[in-house]
Amino acid sequence: MTIDVTGFPRGQSEVAVYSVPRGKTAYIASVTVSVDSTKVADILLFKREGILKSAAPYDAMRSIYSLSGIVGEFVVPPKTLLGPFPELSDIGFMGKVSQTTGEIILIDN
Repeated sequence: MTIDVTGFPRGQSEVAVYSVPRGKTAYIASVTVSVDSTKVADILLFKREGILKSAAPYDAMRSIYSLSGIVGEFVVPPKTLLGPFPELSDIGFMGKVSQTTGEIILIDN
């Protein structure tokens, strides 16, 4: 997933989210976060299971991994798999950044 960078100033946070399909388990294989050199950013990876629940109480969003005070580029070591994220879960990153990319691997249950 990629959050596009445009020349238009948005003045807001961006969110990148992926929903894990039924019958799959997801792992995040790589994460690269780039922040403008004049900015500092905090990035949060979250998951929320049970995305098909249509009435309260809903499952809570859980913080899985966080990065604080990122300046420039930060790469999560490539041999570090984040997860597992079970089927029918939302996973995503939140933060005010210039660009963030991630690669997700799906494995049959």
